[in-house]
Amino acid sequence: MTKLITQLVELGGTVILRNQWGTTELRGDDFIVRDTGEWLTVYHSSCENPEQRSHLHLRKDSFRYASIVENPGYTPFMAFWQSPEKGEAIGEKKKPLFAIYFPSFYSWANGDKAAIEENQKNYRDWLAANAAEYNF
Repeated sequence: MTKLITQLVELGGTVILRNQWGTTELRGDDFIVRDTGEWLTVYHSSCENPEQRSHLHLRKDSFRYASIVENPGYTPFMAFWQSPEKGEAIGEKKKPLFAIYFPSFYSWANGDKAAIEENQKNYRDWLAANAAEYNF
């Protein structure tokens, strides 16, 4: 799991952690992952100490399964679940508790939904070189 999360974070997408009360999003291409045994910490690479700026602590044993989710017209993401049955989810749309989105497939500048071909190609290349689902 650590290797997969590190790979995805290095791509520069969006890291999302949800619960029944809200959603936290970390966006940017300057995040790194540190493994401290039971925990992974996602934080800005410019920090000497992860506690200095926005960061995320994630219990490594919280998730046992991950799979790519593709919805037409949206940027794909890797959804992390407690089990392959995907029982733990939030909201009516059954969103995963933890997800990492790939870099955006679309630019929303000027109210337009212009395709970002480079990000779409990078995703296809990543998927060709990696699995679409994982058991940890």
